Amino acid sequence: MSKFSEMSQEARNAAKIQVWSIRYYLVDEDGNEVLNDDGSVKTFRSEGEDLSFADCLAYECLIA
Repeated sequence: MSKFSEMSQEARNAAKIQVWSIRYYLVDEDGNEVLNDDGSVKTFRSEGEDLSFADCLAYECLIA
């Protein structure tokens, strides 16, 4: 495992992008987020998603 802060720019550019997870949320008809009982935003995930789009991303497109 590499520490990002210790990677050279060349190593960062050569690194392959992978997807860790994607979370979804719902909004009501007024555009408000659907909430859990504790007031946090209710999030969902999907099983068996095609995440191959990550192969088209470049390091420069990522926001930390």
